[in-house]
Amino acid sequence: MKNPYLPRTEKQRVVWLQNFYKKLGNYELTLNFTADEVIGVGKDAVMYSYIINQSENSKTDAKKLTDFKNALSSGSMGSELGVTPTVTVTVPPDPVPAGIFTRLSGMVQRIKSHPKYTLAMGNDLGIIGSDHTIDPASIKPTLNLRLAVGKPYLKWKKAKRKKKRTAIKNTSGYFGLFYSAH
Repeated sequence: MKNPYLPRTEKQRVVWLQNFYKKLGNYELTLNFTADEVIGVGKDAVMYSYIINQSENSKTDAKKLTDFKNALSSGSMGSELGVTPTVTVTVPPDPVPAGIFTRLSGMVQRIKSHPKYTLAMGNDLGIIGSDHTIDPASIKPTLNLRLAVGKPYLKWKKAKRKKKRTAIKNTSGYFGLFYSAH
């Protein structure tokens, strides 16, 4: 099974996109890209990195503000509050159209279908997914059993899938199993 070339996490995608942009210029002429297309990928990389960093900063800022607000409103009388937290604000980069990874997917498809494309280029650009083999017989589930409101609750995870199973006793004493996938 082939893993996708695009990383899963946003932070990994920032790194991937920056690498793709840096390397794309090396193949601009060979793969018939215009300078504007390469510059566009660069602007996409800058904007995506900015948004991901701002998102992380806003989470940190929100926690600081909430902690300060809680201490301010219901902290011990007379306790020192410290410096009022500030919000991180940076100047945004030039705007880009929506659909960065949709555009890049089309660009990657264009690269891979170009007659001068080689696997070495694909590896350099980071657009070749890794081979990943899963042997279903070797996968071992993780089980978790607990009581919730007097009823057994069984939760397990196997091969990136979570399932919940609850056993409920009916009036005849029979335990039924109810499944829900997550």
